[in-house]
Amino acid sequence: MPILADLSPANETERLYALRQADILHSLQEEVFNELVALSARLFGLPISYIALLDTDRIHYKASYGLPLPPPAPRQDVLCAQVVLHNRVVLYNDLTTTAPTPIDGPAIANALAHQARFYVGAPLRTAAEHAIGTLCLVGPSSRTFSEQEQQVLEQLATVVAQLIVLRQCCLHTRALGAAHWQRVRDLVRDEIHSLSTLMRYLVQRYGALVPVPEDVLHLMERRLWDVQLLIEEGANYLKDSVLSPSCAPELSNY
Repeated sequence: MPILADLSPANETERLYALRQADILHSLQEEVFNELVALSARLFGLPISYIALLDTDRIHYKASYGLPLPPPAPRQDVLCAQVVLHNRVVLYNDLTTTAPTPIDGPAIANALAHQARFYVGAPLRTAAEHAIGTLCLVGPSSRTFSEQEQQVLEQLATVVAQLIVLRQCCLHTRALGAAHWQRVRDLVRDEIHSLSTLMRYLVQRYGALVPVPEDVLHLMERRLWDVQLLIEEGANYLKDSVLSPSCAPELSNY
């Protein structure tokens, strides 16, 4: 079984500091993150999606689609630890045919014990490129997952990470910070919900879109850029007016 040091990236100390600064590890669920995992699952035609945050020795779940929010789990037992370790998209097309290594073997065994056969995860990176968690998709059957699909998953993960940073800065800024977060959060939630509604319509009309057609991926990329612009506008408001000085470096680097 791997020891935790084997699962820790070289910047583990800085990564954990960034996670603590985000002040989201033990926060309540928020609808905007629930909408993002729902959109991710519907877009890629997979039954399970979740946002996970990786602490020193355990993983904590911020949002989940397709199953109840899981309790915290040991770091070595989750494939998300591989995403944080490598700080890139990690893909297992078919866990039943994957040769386990000492590093990922326990996590593969745990996934198979829960009837998972497919896994892909993208890192949630701060502005300083620290991977504090993952946006993941899980399925019971093997499947392909193209480079373009991976790019869109990364874009979704970027939206999640940008929201986490903006949330942190809003909630640590006096005066209008909390109200501003609620306003931006609700705007983004509504936009993501409309994209989820679109995906439900496409699936109902055309059936499961696996692999996701290129024109649908291009559409999603464009709409996600619009979402990112909403977040950027929210960040600019803080930078130009009531921003807490401790948040300035994080927002200026996005």
